[in-house]
Amino acid sequence: MFTEERRRVANFKKVIVTILKLAVEKFKERLESEQEILMNLSDMVIETYNAESALLRIIKMTGTNKICELQTDIMQTYLYDAWYRIHKAGLDALNALEANDKRMPLFNELNKVSLFNSKEARRRIAEKMIEEKKYCF
Repeated sequence: MFTEERRRVANFKKVIVTILKLAVEKFKERLESEQEILMNLSDMVIETYNAESALLRIIKMTGTNKICELQTDIMQTYLYDAWYRIHKAGLDALNALEANDKRMPLFNELNKVSLFNSKEARRRIAEKMIEEKKYCF
């Protein structure tokens, strides 16, 4: 259940750990003065935490046999958008680390995502909210 989404969140974590290792190797105890790289890593951690929380919530909901198609759309849309933000922050950190030799294999791993039609998911979510005339999730 949600195998692709679980793999995507695992890849987010793998990229964070790899970039952190590279940063520690390069800067050692001077890392605390590399605020931009730490900001990129922090942004990646926050996005990953939110993505995993959304995924775990949907897994819990589906375990109760609730119909949660629209909630699944919300979670998948969030993961899709989080991927972009994590990718951007990670690329910024790697460029700052001048880790060009490490960048491509790392991002090839991160980029293993299946296609997702976010437009249709967003429309289904919007239609439900218009129908209810409120935020109903």
